[in-house]
Parts: sequence; structure tokens; C-alpha cells
Amino acid sequence: MAKIHAGNPKELATVALRSVLFEALELHWGRAGDSAQARHWAEETEKLWLAEDQSNEFVKLKLGRVRAAAAKRG
Repeated sequence: MAKIHAGNPKELATVALRSVLFEALELHWGRAGDSAQARHWAEETEKLWLAEDQSNEFVKLKLGRVRAAAAKRG
């Protein structure tokens, strides 16, 4: 559990909230039929998690989910 909370938890909470926003934008644009915008927000979500400490278990989990969703989309 310590690895999940390593670093500044306020900063990680901000990243998590931004990630939710980016994922919502991706979903919105995908449903609206704008695949370029949807792809843009998917890439922004991945960049957001890549900028974080990769030794953090929560970050690894989120990045893995983002990448799995991207692979599923093709």
C-alpha cells in the first residue's frame, strides 16, 4: 500500500482527476463521430500517466488500463 501513496498524494489526485476528464472527452468525441479528437484525448491521457513516477503501483495500473483500451480500439 505504501507504493500506491508514495510521492505527493495531492499531485496524484490531480492527475487522476485530469485523467477522468480526458477519458470523458475521448468518449464524447468518439460518440460524436470525431475519431481524430477521440484519439487526441486518448493520447493526452496516456501522456498524463507517462509523466508520472513509473515505480508507483497506481500509476502502473492506470497506464496499463489506458494502453489496454487503446489496443482494443485498434
